[in-house]
Amino acid sequence: MIRRMSKRIVRADDANKIAEHGVSLFSEYDLPFSTFAVGVSEINGRYPQAGFDVDDDVEQVWYVVEGSARITLGEDQTEIGTGDMLLVARGTPYIIDGTVKLVVASGPPWHAEQHRHIETL
Repeated sequence: MIRRMSKRIVRADDANKIAEHGVSLFSEYDLPFSTFAVGVSEINGRYPQAGFDVDDDVEQVWYVVEGSARITLGEDQTEIGTGDMLLVARGTPYIIDGTVKLVVASGPPWHAEQHRHIETL
């Protein structure tokens, strides 16, 4: 016997939009999973505007949907473009500088309390 699976569609209009510093728009999707989260980040400029951001409790995968950017992860820098994927370990300071649209998957789900800003490494 084949059972029909129920489907859940999360519409773009239902995503929680978070704008930061005039250069970042993050679309946070409400998913029914306890082990990971997925969102879309659109960056146009340098994020963060100064220093580094760090996510202490989550591991992340960033997939470049379109655009390009210079990425700094800790002391390492690289250029990324459409189709590239980055693996960001928890606790890694980062900078994104460019015009880029990223699908961001994080596990466990991202939460604001574990996100912090630092001025230097």
